[in-house]
Amino acid sequence: MQDWKCRVASSLGALEGTPYEAWGTIEYKPEIHGKDSVVFFGLYGLPDFYALWRHKGRKAILWCGSDLIFFNNGS
Repeated sequence: MQDWKCRVASSLGALEGTPYEAWGTIEYKPEIHGKDSVVFFGLYGLPDFYALWRHKGRKAILWCGSDLIFFNNGS
């Protein structure tokens, strides 16, 4: 099984638990995990999309609601 890292969008807000606790993932640090498999948890603003674009490893996106609406509208 691969070790997935997780990047949580800063604008996501407070959650009852963290993805790190729920899934046992490690927090994504681009300088260390630049080629690892990463789940991008929420894509709300330019910093989030930039992090996704710059990442060179395997990527997965977990849409969190309104971020998908923004993406579909091209905002």
